[in-house]
Amino acid sequence: MSEQLGVDTQARYEVLSHEAHRQWNWSRGDAKGNSFACTSPDLSRALLRNPRLRVLIASGHHDLGTPCGASDWSLARLEVPPEVLTRVQHHCYGAGHMMYGREADMLKLKRDLGAWRAE
Repeated sequence: MSEQLGVDTQARYEVLSHEAHRQWNWSRGDAKGNSFACTSPDLSRALLRNPRLRVLIASGHHDLGTPCGASDWSLARLEVPPEVLTRVQHHCYGAGHMMYGREADMLKLKRDLGAWRAE
């Protein structure tokens, strides 16, 4: 199978590559190597351009990549009027990144998504 996919299974797997991280363009333009990507300006622009856009954000308390606090931080930086913020919902779950892997959180996510869709 690895030959069909062109994957060298003998190569070393790095969970976190600092070299790759430094080369990634997290910003716009030529700047490279900053420590995070901020999508708040993009979300602000999309919400302002499309008055029908609604957003549901699902975050896990134990998610090391995109924790609830990071989503809260990003949402606090949205440059939109308060009435636009009513179209954004953020729900936190007790699990990690894949909250649907924990049954209680999967059921909560299903309820939250159902309620969000019904609005």
